[in-house]
Amino acid sequence: MAYRDVSSGTQQTGPFYLYAYALPINNAKTIKSLALPGNRKVVVLAVTLTP
Repeated sequence: MAYRDVSSGTQQTGPFYLYAYALPINNAKTIKSLALPGNRKVVVLAVTLTP
């Protein structure tokens, strides 16, 4: 991505990299939580759970 929006409403120039991951889900179990790394450089844009 060429830029990102910051909290002040301005844009910060990049590049910024966007990655996608697909993880298999066991349909026999129920997902209770999702643990993300405690790192300010990791930002989650979206999460979708589908069987």
